[in-house]
Amino acid sequence: MITSERKQAFLKKAERVSAYREVRNLMAETADALNCHSVERIHSCLVQDESLWIEFADEGRFNGPEAVDELLAYLFSDAPGNAARLDLMLTTPIVEIAGDGKTTQGVWWCPVPMTIRREDGKEQAVWAWGTIAADFLRCGAEWKIWHLHYFRVFKCRYADGWVDDLSMINRLNLPALPHSQPLSYHNPYSPLSVRDGIPAAPRPYESYTDAMWMTETRKDR
Repeated sequence: MITSERKQAFLKKAERVSAYREVRNLMAETADALNCHSVERIHSCLVQDESLWIEFADEGRFNGPEAVDELLAYLFSDAPGNAARLDLMLTTPIVEIAGDGKTTQGVWWCPVPMTIRREDGKEQAVWAWGTIAADFLRCGAEWKIWHLHYFRVFKCRYADGWVDDLSMINRLNLPALPHSQPLSYHNPYSPLSVRDGIPAAPRPYESYTDAMWMTETRKDR
């Protein structure tokens, strides 16, 4: 006999499976839009109110749509060190849907081969590795990226490797972008740093709080 409780449990499980698929597809769409330098498509993936924020490697934290637009305009500009070609890939998704079904937390490892613009106008083969941690918010029938933090592990010249080329550990010696706020975390590979397991994989949770799970270490869990 199918009881009301069993039916509700099945429907909730089906909704969670659907949310998992939709969130993974949304992150893949965002990665593809980044690779194509398509700001319009990136916008379609994001929450469009002041609760949106993105923290990007060592560039800073950008709160709200206006600040995020400034970050995207800079990243896709012809500034030295920026990507002329970008091939961000997503691997090893770890996704947790909130018990109330309103939010989701996810982590992806990201290898990123790219071509950057050098100051002399020539192009340079570079590769990077990092992790994306993100909160997703259900907006009506759709999921949107609400908060996103890109944690850079390394970025270096392809020919040299991350052990020999430490020139890209931190941003170029340029003024910070006007809307850039202080970073909450930046600890890329270097001979002088200790890896601390940030971000940790999200854990099952019932509802969103403003706790910064993204910068908790695995030792905290």
